[in-house]
Amino acid sequence: MGDSTVGGTVAGGSVAAGVVPAAVVLAIAVTVIVSNAGCVSYTNAVEFNRVDAAEAHASIAGRADQFLTPRQQAEVMRSFRALAAGATVVDPPAPAPHGVRWSEIPQALAWACNEDGVEMVIVETHQDVYGYDFTLRTIENWPARLVIGHGRGEQVYEITEVSVGRFPDSPERIERGAALVEAFETWLRTMGARRKFNDRPQEPGPATPRPAGPRQPGASS
Repeated sequence: MGDSTVGGTVAGGSVAAGVVPAAVVLAIAVTVIVSNAGCVSYTNAVEFNRVDAAEAHASIAGRADQFLTPRQQAEVMRSFRALAAGATVVDPPAPAPHGVRWSEIPQALAWACNEDGVEMVIVETHQDVYGYDFTLRTIENWPARLVIGHGRGEQVYEITEVSVGRFPDSPERIERGAALVEAFETWLRTMGARRKFNDRPQEPGPATPRPAGPRQPGASS
């Protein structure tokens, strides 16, 4: 490769005016190519970022479209009211008709067991035509039992047995059983006061109490 004609000097001494070694020209060319390559790569990265940002904004906008604006909500409510005009509401959410709900007995007992002065856990729940038979265990590891049968009329339920410990007739065990019943009934009334869809009328359970002895077949948990 010959020398290129450019004015200037090179390291190590003077050269004729307008003459530069080919090596210098090659080095400049390489530098320009590398610089251009870097610029192209950087530009592409910026473009990619712009595309990703645009896609992200579009995705967010798409999710935002799934929510109604206050104006749209008002329009929907007006439409519902127009459809409901002259209609009769059937069985709306309301407090329990008789103060408590049969279906909430297990949950009320579970919360009652956590109360101070009660401190028990439900070990087993047995349900049959007579009602509920709960096996419990106190924090002292005493056995306990609560039996709840169906009531009549406005009396939704009836507690037919409560016992705590191996000597349930001792004053301490009687007091513990009374605390359990009080906490259970408080929670059951509290839950019954909430507005919700009430239990559907059911066939009443047997009028006779649960027979003594082994449990009858039923659902256990």
